[in-house]
Amino acid sequence: MPPIPAPQDHLDATLRQHGFRAGSGAFLSALDEALDAVRPPRPARLSGAEQAALASVGAFPAAADEGPGLQAAALRMALLEESLGVAEAARLCGVRDSRIRQRLIEGSLLGLRAVSGRDAWRLPALQFEAGRELPGLARVLKARPGAADPLAAARFLITPQPDLETGSGGAMTPRDWLILGGDPAAVAALFAQI
Repeated sequence: MPPIPAPQDHLDATLRQHGFRAGSGAFLSALDEALDAVRPPRPARLSGAEQAALASVGAFPAAADEGPGLQAAALRMALLEESLGVAEAARLCGVRDSRIRQRLIEGSLLGLRAVSGRDAWRLPALQFEAGRELPGLARVLKARPGAADPLAAARFLITPQPDLETGSGGAMTPRDWLILGGDPAAVAALFAQI
């Protein structure tokens, strides 16, 4: 039986086979730089709503382990756990799959890229309620120039905002505000500031 190559030797051979001559060290360094360019901003701490979302899927991060990387990964995991595929979102919205993809690209719906699968887009379910899109959501998401970071936008939608008051004076989440028929312009103005 031939000896099994070391992982680095195997990687070097695979890279050479595909025309990358610089070696695994240079490749991994370039890959790390590329990943740094697309990683979302990292939050300071998990909000109460984020902790509740994690608890609902059985994840309970220890306070000592709650670093920015873990927070972003935990939120992404919770959003993916409760998400829809493009076809399911299209049926829900009464449009074709291509319209959902167009809205993801233009930034009027939130989407996360899944790691694998034919349909790589996943749409966090928090942007839908009672079988429809949140009223005014597209206006809110388009309030920021350029496409909003989906993790930051999701965090915003589930974090109580002091400027969105309930009848009893408590702060509401933008998501609840929109569900209850609140003015999307108020939420859009807040979202444009984050």
